[in-house]
Parts: sequence; structure tokens; C-alpha cells
Amino acid sequence: MKSMLLTVMVIALFGFGAREAAAQEDCKSFESVEARRACWVKKAISGEKDLTDADLTNADLTNADLFRANLTRAKLIGADLTRANLTKAKLIGADLTRADLIFANLTNADLTGADLYEADLTRAYLIDADLTDADWTNAYLMNAVVSISTTKGVVSIEWKKRGGKVVE
Repeated sequence: MKSMLLTVMVIALFGFGAREAAAQEDCKSFESVEARRACWVKKAISGEKDLTDADLTNADLTNADLFRANLTRAKLIGADLTRANLTKAKLIGADLTRADLIFANLTNADLTGADLYEADLTRAYLIDADLTDADWTNAYLMNAVVSISTTKGVVSIEWKKRGGKVVE
């Protein structure tokens, strides 16, 4: 009985990983850039969590629920993530150049090495976020909230100078 249960668990585990890999390959298999992007947008909006290497350039993800989504190395250049829920999302090495993150919730998000060049973080919430090695050059930070004690990779004086808000 135990060996049968173990066999079922192993099959389920490998099958689940295979489905995720297949889902990711689905989008990469389209020939046109537009079709690939449309595929990734559909996955993001439908709640797919593994969006590793997704091309979401200029995507409209307003109000998207991307809670715990893995957007590692995703291309979100010019994407509209206004009011998106990116709580606990992995955005490691993601390119958010000129992305709109207005009112976005990035609580506990991992933005290690992310590119936020000219991103609009107006009133974004980044408590407990990790911005280690992130590039926020020319990012618009008006009232973007970080925690002095828990947000990593932020120089609070610089954040405040650029209009950001620093809380305890």
C-alpha cells in the first residue's frame, strides 16, 4: 500500500512539473512575437503562476492578480501593472523598464537585479520587498512606500529625495 501511494505521488510530482514545462513551451512555440505575447498575457490574466522568461512587453495587466507569480527574467517593458497584486512575486532579473506600477502591491516581492529604469512606482507599496541590485535609475517614486527596516536594497535618503515614502 505504501509503495503504491509513493508511486502515485512520484507520478503526480513529475506530471505536474511536466505540465508546467509544457505550458511554458506553448507560448515559446508560436512563430510571431505578437502571438507569443498574447499567449503570455492570457496565462498571466488566467492566474498561471509560472511566468518565467515571459514576454509581456507592453501588456495590459491592470488589476492583475499575480500573487506569488514567478516572473523571473520576464520582459515587462512598458507593461501596465497599475493596481496589480504582485505580493510575494518573484521578479528576479525582470525588465520593468518604463512599466507602470502605479498603486501596485509589491509586498514581499523579490526584485533582486530587476531593471526599473524609468518605471512609474507612484504610490506603489514595497514593504518587505527585496530591491538588492535593482536598477531604479530615473524611476518615478512619488509616494512609493518602502520600509526602512525590512525593504532590502534601498538607500532611504535617496528614496525620499526622489519623492518616495519611508516608514519604519
